[in-house]
Amino acid sequence: MANQKTERTRKKKTRHPPGRTNPDAAGIDLGAIVHYVAVPADRDEKPVRHFGTLTEDLTGLADWLKQCGITTVAMEATGVYRIPLFQILEDRGFEVCLVNARHVKNVPGRKSDVQDCQWLQYLHSVGLLNASFRPPADICAVRSLLRHRESMMRTACQHLLRIQKSLDQMNVQLHHAATDITGYTKKDGSALQYKDQDVAFQGKSKAGAGIDGIYILAGSYLTSFLQDLKIESK
Repeated sequence: MANQKTERTRKKKTRHPPGRTNPDAAGIDLGAIVHYVAVPADRDEKPVRHFGTLTEDLTGLADWLKQCGITTVAMEATGVYRIPLFQILEDRGFEVCLVNARHVKNVPGRKSDVQDCQWLQYLHSVGLLNASFRPPADICAVRSLLRHRESMMRTACQHLLRIQKSLDQMNVQLHHAATDITGYTKKDGSALQYKDQDVAFQGKSKAGAGIDGIYILAGSYLTSFLQDLKIESK
């Protein structure tokens, strides 16, 4: 039994760390105000530095990485702080590896005195990080526009619901007489119209009855109605 324990101890002692598959790798810990960057210890007297988030600071970060002979950089794909730095590094010819923060935390063996940027640099240098998929720049531009369009449509729908709520609070049942309460509409031969902010309703028969509401608290309701209508019409 003693011999077996001795052999196991020897095997543990003879384990070697994984080889460096990316010797020219750097790691960046992103932040809202400051970024911490780590390069291999033999590339600079101060292998861990911090840079601000202004454009000139990010340019200086890229220049320092070039001086250190770095070719590939690893950073966590969290938040929007990575976007300006990613664009600058990619434009300067660096291979940027965006990694999932959960994958980085699940890798065992980290020491307590190692900074996040140093841990990223080490994992990237030994090839233990998998880059997340990022489409080309032109596809990213189209995707950004589509996401913005979807957000604007969602916001417009919210304002339309608020308009409907204000009308319901005043018992103006315009939606029963008009097919579209946000523009020029006609239903059952009756013309309904919004005139910018004047909220001048013109109607006959059912439409006229539909706008005969209760205006006891019309001041507050109309204020909300006009504000939402102005935003929705833009």
